[in-house]
Amino acid sequence: MKIGGVRRLIIPAALAYGSQSRGEKLPANSDLVFIIKLVDALQIVDLTIGDGTEADGDGQFVPVTTFRMTNEAGETVDKAESSDPYVWLPGEMAGPATGFDTIQVALAGMRVGGKRKIVIPAQFNPPSPPQLPTRRPSNVKLTMEVELLAVRNLPAGPRR
Repeated sequence: MKIGGVRRLIIPAALAYGSQSRGEKLPANSDLVFIIKLVDALQIVDLTIGDGTEADGDGQFVPVTTFRMTNEAGETVDKAESSDPYVWLPGEMAGPATGFDTIQVALAGMRVGGKRKIVIPAQFNPPSPPQLPTRRPSNVKLTMEVELLAVRNLPAGPRR
């Protein structure tokens, strides 16, 4: 679905609450109907496909990248060069509102040597943890061009 798109989602009663009632507004054996509008989304475009190790999309990983981060005016707000690459820590861009780590999602499936353009909406750009030195502004829309230099896939742990 494209940004601005609207969809109707119907969950049959058997897959919803079945014979259980959830009060007057949701009687037993009711289908659930949701109208969803996509307001904004994380946008990912592969510029170059790498041929090295893949960042594991099923677990956490620690990517090492070069990047250039720009704001909506096109001004560079942060960057990391190949002479001083950046190591992204799992959870670094995790926000309570989204429930996921933006960088983990954006780089999952990427291979070492690959380059991606990532557009991060403001709501997916939470403040950095205070112990990390960063110049990245939070809660604003950002565009990143990233090159994956190395990746360390972490062992899968218990799911929360």
